[in-house]
Amino acid sequence: MRFYLPFLLLFPLGCQAPAVFELQDGDRVVFLGDTFFEREARYGVLETGLHRRWPERHFEFRNLGWPADTVTGDARVGYGPGEFKKSRWQRPKTQFDPDYGFNKMVDQVKQEKPSVVFINYGSNEAFGGVEGIDEFKKNYVRLIDAIEALGCRVILITPPLREQESTASTEPGMDNNVLDLYVSGIRSIAKEKQVPIVDLLSFSGMFNHVYVKSEMGALTTNGLHLTEYGYVAVLASLLEASGISAAADCLIHARAVLKDPLRKKVIRKNRWLTYRLRPQNSTYVLYFRRHEMGHIAEELKQFDHFVQQDEEEIARMKILPPAESAEKDGESS
Repeated sequence: MRFYLPFLLLFPLGCQAPAVFELQDGDRVVFLGDTFFEREARYGVLETGLHRRWPERHFEFRNLGWPADTVTGDARVGYGPGEFKKSRWQRPKTQFDPDYGFNKMVDQVKQEKPSVVFINYGSNEAFGGVEGIDEFKKNYVRLIDAIEALGCRVILITPPLREQESTASTEPGMDNNVLDLYVSGIRSIAKEKQVPIVDLLSFSGMFNHVYVKSEMGALTTNGLHLTEYGYVAVLASLLEASGISAAADCLIHARAVLKDPLRKKVIRKNRWLTYRLRPQNSTYVLYFRRHEMGHIAEELKQFDHFVQQDEEEIARMKILPPAESAEKDGESS
């Protein structure tokens, strides 16, 4: 099997460690979570890095991250159960079907027909404080069960630490001590369910790593939401969890993704998917006012063509060294 610079040095003899996870030829991978994955779609760092980790294996990604989401799919609720009722929508009562967002989320995953689902939740739930941990764990187990029922391999990713230099730790919801309790809950779930877990809090103190601070700068925009450098640090953790034991090399070579021409293609593909998943003016196109502009909904399916077209181009580019990928990208753009 061939590995190309700058990723060659990730795989020197003797630097292999027991892998937490591995992507196989033919996998379709879904990223499911909150803003953590939603913004990864904009940067494409994790997806590009995982493609380069296994360049001769063909697999695809579908990013279903949703801004401000929770493990119960709260942000996906939209207008609630009445959102499809023509001109009869009423503001949902405080207590309507509590499973609506959850079922909608699981259905979105089902539609993509994945074989692997990376799940990242807990960051938003931590704003609920210590008293919300038990409910969070119960709902997380429920989500894992629902995804596994689809025949998928589940891989958990813990939420990253708040970057305290950007936001004071006294600000509500920004207490890493509380977040760590939620992460401890995720660890216990992984052990109970016997599913792989990529623990971002275990990677050499990721957000306090001297190398990261000196060489890259701030990992978040506001203490909470990751910059592209933050995703580089996360990618280093993923590479470590994929069986590469040299943490320093993981971080150094994760940085190389920022200049990889493959990333541009990944970002464009993710943009097509976002247009289909969360279209502008969705009220008029999909929901209770679709009698006005609903004819456009049929056009949303056309984005799948562009997504698949870019996936095929990614598959052709990933087996080439980055320099040749740049030439290939120039020919196809």
